[in-house]
Formats: sequence, structure tokens, C-alpha cells
Amino acid sequence: MSSRIGHFYRNIICDEQTCANYLKSKQLLPQNEENHLTCNEVREGVSCGGDLKETTRTSKKRNSDGSFKRTVTLRCTKKGCQTFQSIRKGNQFFSYTDLNGRCNSKLTLTEIMELVWYWVYLNTVQTTVLWTGRSNHTVVDWYNLCRNVVVDCFSKRQKMGGRGCIVEIDESLFQGKRKYNRGRLLCSDQRTGNEENEEPLNNDETEQSAEETNQRNYGSRVQGPWVFGLCWHHNDVLERRFFIVQKRDRATLLPIIQREVEQGTIIHSDQWKAYATLNEHGFSHKTVNHSLNFIDPSTGAHTQSIEGLWRIVKKRYGIKVNGASSLLERQLKEEWWRSLHPAMDTIFDDFLSDMKTIFLV
Repeated sequence: MSSRIGHFYRNIICDEQTCANYLKSKQLLPQNEENHLTCNEVREGVSCGGDLKETTRTSKKRNSDGSFKRTVTLRCTKKGCQTFQSIRKGNQFFSYTDLNGRCNSKLTLTEIMELVWYWVYLNTVQTTVLWTGRSNHTVVDWYNLCRNVVVDCFSKRQKMGGRGCIVEIDESLFQGKRKYNRGRLLCSDQRTGNEENEEPLNNDETEQSAEETNQRNYGSRVQGPWVFGLCWHHNDVLERRFFIVQKRDRATLLPIIQREVEQGTIIHSDQWKAYATLNEHGFSHKTVNHSLNFIDPSTGAHTQSIEGLWRIVKKRYGIKVNGASSLLERQLKEEWWRSLHPAMDTIFDDFLSDMKTIFLV
């Protein structure tokens, strides 16, 4: 599918019926022609069992021209029942089920797919709110639901590397940074207790104090977590994985390497002491001394790829400006998924394929 937004609006979400047909072609919605759908309405302890037929129904919402929107739904053909059921009830991604078991999502299929498209192509929450007219809470909720797909995919990942393959490893501190040590980071502008309890100064003293402390950075300092990263080239992609760690010692990093990397893999790293025993655990370990070279002249060992990824990840999630958020772990898993799908023309279809595997009942 084309990654252009015009193609998306004209050919996929131009109306509810077109969007439903597209999702059925991706097997994300049931096809009545192939799957015999029956009504599951229960009355007086007896299930209806009537045939369901796809139809359209007038919504309470209006289009931009003032006309009422038409939604795609299923209706029972059995006489005496004829109840409506949501066409997306079988896919938990598209449906919000209330306490009565009814699909009660307030967004149409086209509106949901619009939010999914913006998330896949890395539009910020603020941009999506501006372009779609959805509320900030709605956009954040659907972005998190999209991230649930890749988090589930991450739990099914395979080991990296293999004999003859090279895996680069490194660690980085995900902490905010002030340019030229000026200005304040988020949550770091709180005065110390002694300053808050000081007696008020007169006007002359206040002006003098303001001049003396104008550039002072006071209060608590924003501390971020250490993140351990691994990457390797295979099948024309640079796969990367990141893990939040409390310490950078051998007891913490070695189990991660053993869990994520195949035995016999060539591992490139710097000379951090926590990696010193990798040769004793079935890996071929080569190091580079960064105080002398970026690439070791004798072995060719380097960590150029993983070092370059730190800047990309930190910029994407605003680490240097705002510090690490509570969603960092999920964001790092999202980064792994995106590294496996670098092609912009196919990433949307790849996401829908993963969605089908996880959410389709």
C-alpha cells in the first residue's frame, strides 16, 4: 500500500463501506460469504441462531456536508429477532465492549483507521489532535492500543545472531540534558527547602539577589534510567533491541546477552569490564578502545551502528528535553518493531497483519 496520505483518504477511508471492504480483504473483519455468521442473541435462555446479513445503518453522527453517516453492521434475518450486531465484534482491536457485552466504541471504522495510520507513520499526538479533531485522551488511548500490538510481538521474538553474525552491544543513560548547562529540565525547578523558608527581602536586596542567581539551576536533578542495547544487520534491516537496566554490572548485562543472542555469535563492544567474560560463555568477543580508535585497526571491531542509534531513539521520544517517561519500556519495544519494518510503503500492511494475529478472535 502507498504511504501517501492522499491515497489513504481517497481509497481506504473515503467512506465506511470502502473501509470495511478493505479490512475484510485483510481478514480483519468477517466475510459473510466465506464464514456463515449466525446471531448470538439470547432471549429467555434460548440462542437465536438466525443468519446474519451485512447491511448499512444510519448513524447519529454527521459528515462535513451535514448528511448523516452510514455505518456497516450485521442484522439478523430471522423473523421476530432482526437485531443489529456490530461487524467488528470479532476483532477486539476495533471494539469496545461495555458491561452488557455490546460493542460501544464511539469511533467509526474510518476514524479508527485514521488514528492507526497516523501512529504507524510516527505523527505526534499533538499533530494528530490538530488534523483529526479527536481529543488528546482519545488519541493517546488509541496510540497505546497500537503499541499493545508491537509489545505482544516483542514477547514472541527470536534470538539474535548466529555463527558468523555480528551483534553490537552498548549502554546509554536516558537522561535529560541542558544546553550549555542553562535552563531547567522538567521537574527540576523546585527550590531547596532552605530557600523556601528564607525571610522576605526588601526591594534593594531582591533586585541584587535576582542578578546574582539569574542563571542558577537549583532544585532536584532529573535522573533517567540506563538502557542496554543490542543490534545486528540481517535481511537488509538493522534490528535493535533495548532493555532498561538498574545497573551496568556483569550480573545484570550477561543474562540479557545470553537470553537474546545465539551461542557462537561475534559480539562487538567497548572495553567495559562487564563484558570481559563473554568469551567464556560461548561467544566470540571483540572489543574496541574508544579512547584510541572508533574502529579497532587489528580486528575491525566497532560499535558504530549501536552508537548511532542512541541519538535517533533519544530524539524520537524527547529524552534530552523531557527525560524518560513512564512509557519508555513500551516505546523501546516499539522501536524494535519499527526496526524490522523499515519500508514505508509496506509498514502499514505489516502492522495490520500483526494486528490480525493478536486481536482477531
